[in-house]
Amino acid sequence: MHFWTIAEFSCLLIYFVHLVNERSIKLFFQIVGFSFILFTLYNTLFIQSIFEYNSHSKGLEATVLTLFSLIYLIYSINNESFFEKAHISINYYTIAILIYCGSNQLLYLLYNHLNTIDKSFTNLGYRLHFWFYVLFNVLLALGLGLWNRETKQK
Repeated sequence: MHFWTIAEFSCLLIYFVHLVNERSIKLFFQIVGFSFILFTLYNTLFIQSIFEYNSHSKGLEATVLTLFSLIYLIYSINNESFFEKAHISINYYTIAILIYCGSNQLLYLLYNHLNTIDKSFTNLGYRLHFWFYVLFNVLLALGLGLWNRETKQK
């Protein structure tokens, strides 16, 4: 799970770096991304065992990817590329990442607290995570369908 977190994050980091043209935003994504990867390696080697769920890294990953999604969406709205037909599929992908990672972050933050109040919140947390994951995949599928249509029209 620890190394999968690095692989997953690296793929999404490459995605966000290639979305923007502004050098300062690219550099910000790269610095934060590299720092996250270093933290995850440090966490794996010295803090949480390879046999433990890497809750520190996963919570931070959700926060960083939520931030990256928001930065890109604000960037694209300011550059008016958000409204261009060629970027609609990218917007679906980015919004899917934003919703899924944002909801995960909320669940990571609230899970332990709510679980101490009532154990039924455990099931509620799993159900919420499931539905956010379904929404994530639906948005990815819609984006892929639009991207496929966009590439065929060229």
